[in-house]
Amino acid sequence: MSLIQLENAWENFGWNSDVDEEAPELFSGLNRVTNANYLLPAPSTAWPDESAWKPLADLMKDFPALRDVIFTSRDQFPRLLLSELHEHHPHCRLHMHRFKLRSMILPESAEQKVHPDDIALATSPCLYSIVVQTQSYHSAQTLDYNLEAVMAMTKGLAPNLKNVSLTEGVHQSAPGSLSTIPRPQWKGFQFPAGKLNVTESAIGRLENLVLNYSLSGEQLLAWSSCTDFCHLRSMKAGPGFGVSAVRALAEASRETPLSALSTTLNLKLMPHYSFGETDEMIDPAVAELLQSLYPLEVLELDGHIGEKSFEAIITHHTKRLRKLTFICQDSEAEIFEFTSERVTQLSRECLNIQMIGVRGSEVLESNGFFDWEDWS
Repeated sequence: MSLIQLENAWENFGWNSDVDEEAPELFSGLNRVTNANYLLPAPSTAWPDESAWKPLADLMKDFPALRDVIFTSRDQFPRLLLSELHEHHPHCRLHMHRFKLRSMILPESAEQKVHPDDIALATSPCLYSIVVQTQSYHSAQTLDYNLEAVMAMTKGLAPNLKNVSLTEGVHQSAPGSLSTIPRPQWKGFQFPAGKLNVTESAIGRLENLVLNYSLSGEQLLAWSSCTDFCHLRSMKAGPGFGVSAVRALAEASRETPLSALSTTLNLKLMPHYSFGETDEMIDPAVAELLQSLYPLEVLELDGHIGEKSFEAIITHHTKRLRKLTFICQDSEAEIFEFTSERVTQLSRECLNIQMIGVRGSEVLESNGFFDWEDWS
């Protein structure tokens, strides 16, 4: 057996639950659509009896060739199953589509302690993909440090972690203010001396990273200190990927070329910019970024982009580009028109293109998307 999928019956709202054994990249859950405004049920912070999982743990022993386990339940991944993976399936890949470490959720005045089961999961060599909904407060006066924990995990605590997707969730509805004191800094996993080989200077090697929330340049640099962007095959960010974040990514690419980032780049450049940034700044910043990258197969841009970004695509990404999404948001800047001449230019330069999507073009179908073979 190559795959076991475990999920709750209710949890299909807002998620694409299809799993194709012939497309292992779908196992990660990164293709699943999450709605940050839809409140997922809160994970229980209790540590339940795991005896009900024992029959499955026993069954897993009968499948020595097990390669992938997909866990889409909002429950904690049972320590019983994790121990079974470690003992009998050490090379199996664990994909968690609703990842949470329960001891990262605690009252703001409580002592920060990490449960041994959370440590075992966070450092598991089987952990391969995680999809996380994060927020700084789980509810009123209740902290959530899962974002900090995931960033620490990407530095090498989870040695085989390759796929990470984070969405900024909404806060639980509760009376009173979210906090009564300044949010305490997370103290880390606090491993006993000599129990961990990962140093502060360690850096991970994620292959696919999805950041579904607003990002500043400083926040992007924080991620680049956790995982080596040179190993990223695909990156999706936003809404709210501002000018400073675009510039920071371009600078990182110039210092150390992002040679692996040749599959997918998806940036939603919505106007959540830092103080002093304007719509007019985004197009030249995106063009600078595109010029610093290796040719892409899939490029999806959504924001105040225009002539400079389009020219950067033509000059730097025509050799491998298969899919292009180019959505120009309304702004006070000069309006970019996707004319028939530009379509002809793409046809001439992008020999491998199969699909294109644009907004505001008079030459395309009303939905803005079409198969290139039908056009050419």
